[in-house]
Amino acid sequence: MGCGASKDGAAAPAGAAAPAKAVSAKAKPATNDPNYPPMGLAPTVQGLPDWIKLGCADKEYICEEKGATFPGDKCPDKLPDLSNHGNLCAMALRDHPEIYEKYKNVTTKGGVSLAKCIKTGIDNPGHPHILTCGLVAGDEECYTTFKDLFDIVVGKRNGNYAPDAKHVSDMDVNKLSTTKIDPTGKYCLTTRCRTGRSVRGLPLPPACSFEQRRETERVCVKGLMKMEGELKGQYFPLNGSKSMEPEFVGMTHEKEEKLRKGGNLFQEPDSTLLLSSGCGRHWPDARGIFHNDAENFFVWVNEEDQLRIVSMEKGDNIRAIFTRFANATKAVEKCLKEEGYGFMHNDHLGYILTCPSNLGTGLRAGTMVKLPLFSARPDFKDIMKKMKLQARGTAGVDSASTGGTWDISNADRLGMSEVQLCNLFIEGVAQVIRWEQALEEGKDIEAEVAAAKPLGLDVGSYPPLALAPIVYELPDWIKVGCGAAEYYCPEKGATFPGDKCPDTLPDLSKHGNLCAMALRDHPEIYEKYKNVVTPGGVSLAKCIKTGIDNPGHPHILTCGLVAGDEDCFTTFKDLFDIVIGKRNGDYPADAVHTTNMNLDDLSTTKIDPTGNYCLTTRCRTGRSVRGLPLPPACSFEQRRETERVCVKGLMKMEGELKGQYFPLNGSKSMEDQGIMGMTPEKEESLRKNGNLFQEPDSTLLLSSGCGRHWPDARGIYHNDAENFFVWVNEEDQLRIVSMEKGDDIRAIFTRFANATQAVQECLQSEGYDFMHSDHLGYILTCPSNLGTGLRAGTMVKLPLFSARKDFKDVLKKMKLQARGTAGVDSASTGGTWDISNADRLGMSEVQLCNLFIEGVAQVIRWEQALEKGEDIEAELADAKPLGV
Repeated sequence: MGCGASKDGAAAPAGAAAPAKAVSAKAKPATNDPNYPPMGLAPTVQGLPDWIKLGCADKEYICEEKGATFPGDKCPDKLPDLSNHGNLCAMALRDHPEIYEKYKNVTTKGGVSLAKCIKTGIDNPGHPHILTCGLVAGDEECYTTFKDLFDIVVGKRNGNYAPDAKHVSDMDVNKLSTTKIDPTGKYCLTTRCRTGRSVRGLPLPPACSFEQRRETERVCVKGLMKMEGELKGQYFPLNGSKSMEPEFVGMTHEKEEKLRKGGNLFQEPDSTLLLSSGCGRHWPDARGIFHNDAENFFVWVNEEDQLRIVSMEKGDNIRAIFTRFANATKAVEKCLKEEGYGFMHNDHLGYILTCPSNLGTGLRAGTMVKLPLFSARPDFKDIMKKMKLQARGTAGVDSASTGGTWDISNADRLGMSEVQLCNLFIEGVAQVIRWEQALEEGKDIEAEVAAAKPLGLDVGSYPPLALAPIVYELPDWIKVGCGAAEYYCPEKGATFPGDKCPDTLPDLSKHGNLCAMALRDHPEIYEKYKNVVTPGGVSLAKCIKTGIDNPGHPHILTCGLVAGDEDCFTTFKDLFDIVIGKRNGDYPADAVHTTNMNLDDLSTTKIDPTGNYCLTTRCRTGRSVRGLPLPPACSFEQRRETERVCVKGLMKMEGELKGQYFPLNGSKSMEDQGIMGMTPEKEESLRKNGNLFQEPDSTLLLSSGCGRHWPDARGIYHNDAENFFVWVNEEDQLRIVSMEKGDDIRAIFTRFANATQAVQECLQSEGYDFMHSDHLGYILTCPSNLGTGLRAGTMVKLPLFSARKDFKDVLKKMKLQARGTAGVDSASTGGTWDISNADRLGMSEVQLCNLFIEGVAQVIRWEQALEKGEDIEAELADAKPLGV
């Protein structure tokens, strides 16, 4: 059998399948077989009714029994009587007979006549259930050659679509609604996305010759057989088709019926609408189906359209379905282009297909959904129409429902993008399911139903497509950094591109951060890396943008450099080594960092024996998840995956670490799991106590890319006692904090060590881990936090000692750092300072914590000495790091 198929036509078992067959460079020519098209009828159609067989031969469909007598090659001189016709084409010709007179003797450059286009509409006066177009295109030029007629039908069928309108295509899955259609999983049986595509340079099915249809099949199948990954599969010609023998043999009758029974394969041309259009000619030659091994991706070849692409699966996972669908259409087009073809498309009509009802996107996003109560309403279909949805029965457009199960989909194809139509479908069906649930509970839904309208068209009011409402009130210079794009704000001097470096290094003569100084002193580094990206696609521009946009900081020497992923530290090693060394006490490029969180090695010195000085004490560190980009470079979806996996681990915490996760106010990232954004009051309470990060109100953060999509997928986990906190997706993916009142550093460090270990174990259970290397220790976004990422700090009252002019210089000698009560560049309040270890890299966690313990204990002793009027100058002169 062809294409690695077993005798029954099914794909051969794994390990037994034959290699993928090569597709011929040319379509196979017709033969003179009198029992096969084009010379005769194929054996597989001999058993069909005569009125169908007439449309399966080589000639136009003429069947007096069905009233199909209009010629398909050339229009008669006089327009037939259309007074009893009810399709859009007939109505247009009846209202505008001058169109018929204008075009009756005209053909496209490819030879398609007006007669070919209108035959199905004249042969078939109307449809009992739907308003049909009654018009088809025989090639791409029909839409321009017969523009006057097509514009009327296209407009009437597609909500008065204007003749000069522009259609927008958009298949960016990131813009898809995150609403769960069927949260309970009780209603949606299967969900699918389907579209049609046509091959530019070949006539459409109504007008193609025998050979042209075979060429369409050949080039499409050649592309399909190049599919990889989850899209990889086999092509199965229809039972009885000889078009691709011997490489691909027509499938068995059993295989064909199985596919049809599952709703995954088209029927024989058993409709006079299809037969009169010419789509049944030469049946079944050069028709078939490609499907992947999982049978959730199908491509029909040469039915009404040249290609009909379907992605489907059980349930309601529209995101996975749409992703597969988008990837597939892109892959097919790429393969066609390799063969010298492409998809038919123009700015006005979008993707060109046979019937005007499928122009634009050609998209039908649909679900087979159980709605026994809601669909029993007499106005059910009217409500769907108001929502721009369409309800079909279980067997197609004009069939009945079975047990209250309906196929609900978007009604339109043209005038909105694929994402917009899919969002309309998602939000609309989700609402219909909510109404069904309300009826099950005996609730009144009349007021809501009366206000029914299209939903999902406002999905753009949230990242990644647009700003979240929660940031609307922030200053414009902040809002610019909270969307999807790189931060660009001339007002703040933030104009360096974040995707690709300009050819010339900007003037850095007035810059004072470590990155800018390194590039200024070593311009060859810029030349070496300006066109380089990491394996994950992070550019040098992404890493240095914040340092070029922000010349310096008024209070601290900033790094001016961030990592977009773990590979940045090796790909751009020359630059990172300089900055890391300068920031971390000349840390050598070949040094090995030691990690040690053994509590037994912790100093037993009491920091504040009297309890009069230390208000609160904390240990904090950062961690990054290996396998996911860091915050400056992660996508919307990758940030959500970071949140998902981290929160899943955090919610497994037990004992004193057990708590809850609170997404930022306005975040929708975890609503599908029932975790809503915290209230503004909760958020402000946490911030007021210093336990939650702020909005991205610093150009350092905004230029780094850490504000994108704000506040989505950011939040905080804290335990019940509120002495253990984990920040998610701020500057770092994880910021872990253990704190409490007083100076009990041993209890704080114990909780801290247990928590980091517990989080790591949970990540490992999900197939992730912390980023770590022997040289740099734990990998974080900013080089200033590498190694341990540890800051052991205490809010301590030192009104006398901190009044000294050399206060910060003394602390610097002791490898300590003093911050004001509101952060790194703030002032002290009443002589209270946040004192912590200054370094992160080159010493272990225990060493840094001991340095902090012994150093702050000494500072408190000096404060006590000053209270007593004692002289401490000699001791200060010998100030040095303690506890090491």
